[in-house]
Amino acid sequence: MRPVDTGGSGLKATHYRLDGSAAQTGTVVTIYPPVSGTVPHTVQYWSDDNVGNVEVAHSINVSVSAMPDTIAPVTTSDATSGYNGTATIHLFPTDVGSGVNVTHYRIDAGAQQNGTTIVIAPPSSGQAAHTIYWWSVDNQNNMEATKSYNITVNAVVSGNATLHFRWESHDWAEAELHVENASGQATASSGWLNGYDSDSVDWNVTVPARQNYKMVCDYYYDEDNDDSGGGYSIWTYQLSPSHNPLQTNDQVVWWY
Repeated sequence: MRPVDTGGSGLKATHYRLDGSAAQTGTVVTIYPPVSGTVPHTVQYWSDDNVGNVEVAHSINVSVSAMPDTIAPVTTSDATSGYNGTATIHLFPTDVGSGVNVTHYRIDAGAQQNGTTIVIAPPSSGQAAHTIYWWSVDNQNNMEATKSYNITVNAVVSGNATLHFRWESHDWAEAELHVENASGQATASSGWLNGYDSDSVDWNVTVPARQNYKMVCDYYYDEDNDDSGGGYSIWTYQLSPSHNPLQTNDQVVWWY
């Protein structure tokens, strides 16, 4: 706005009001664009001089449109490579412009579907490989490039398997062990084992099937070799490919 005063006392201030809001002082009115579409506004403005003369308020209607949005959404997922039983994958779409309108996905060569949760049932036996595809579209029809991820879904298998550690020493032997799953979580601990009577250390542990495991020595003492130690660098036994993952009623023996 460019106010002038011709009465001699000079301009004191210029005021304005946007859409009926509280009056403000200044000569610049800033109206931010909406996220999408066009929004109408009404601006009222007036000035006063140094002897108290107040101008009759003027009014003007303006329309403000959204900035052009050319940036497509970005959609991430929490998919992992393997699932035991039903696979549930969540999609997380975001858009910095007009906002996400819809997220699409497809399982293998199946039909396109809408949503942010993908559910894949397990096979009746064995494993099933799948590829999931997903992409999002915003409110300005900017389409994200299709993303994909390969997963394996294992059949639901109930039951347990047995892991057996055996150390046949020639004299006094002691050991403390634990079993970890594929995520590095300890699922069982042996406590203190010794072979004082039999010159051997044995430990049997029952674990859920359909997982991968490793056995780690936390501490050992071998009187015959006058040797002791512990940790991953001493003993870490992995399952062989034929038992990875374990099947129901599998019995695996680790010898030292």
